[in-house]
Amino acid sequence: MRYLAETRLPADQVLERAERAFGPQSPLGLTSSEGMANRRAFLGGGGHIVVTTRREGDRTRVTLETREYDREVRQFLEELPGPPGWLDRLRARLRRAR
Repeated sequence: MRYLAETRLPADQVLERAERAFGPQSPLGLTSSEGMANRRAFLGGGGHIVVTTRREGDRTRVTLETREYDREVRQFLEELPGPPGWLDRLRARLRRAR
């Protein structure tokens, strides 16, 4: 499964969080392979998680691909802060809906 998100965090911070969430010292204890500067792969338990980041202006696009770890990936994405201005846009949308 592939998941996409945007966050205001810099790419390196997203990858650090991914390492803490999925890597050898995490509860999942997956093996980490670094690869490229904007990508991390985590393997083990018959599945994998691949995290790819791309900085675009004031936001980072995050792509996660997984097999066997959908619940953990969704939880990781829920904990990422949204892109810049997302809360203001939500408030404006809610005001218009009234």
